[in-house]
Amino acid sequence: MVGLWWQCGNVAKIGRIVGAHESTVRRNLRKAGIDTAPRVLEVKDIEEIGKLSEQGLSIREIEKLVGWTRGSVMKAIRLYNEHNSRESTES
Repeated sequence: MVGLWWQCGNVAKIGRIVGAHESTVRRNLRKAGIDTAPRVLEVKDIEEIGKLSEQGLSIREIEKLVGWTRGSVMKAIRLYNEHNSRESTES
């Protein structure tokens, strides 16, 4: 499970792969010293992801670079774009 955590960082996905409930996966990872609590997107993360998106990188490429899930990357890009569009209309 630890190896899978470092590959995908997703408790639900690991559970599906090994055929275990998410709580079992979390408990085993915690025993191995791994904090499985979800990370929170911070402004610096949103800016980094947004700039990578502006450079033309795909969602999958950004996921691999920054270590966030697809959903988090997409949310960060949306927030980044909303922020930038608000700034441009206020100018």
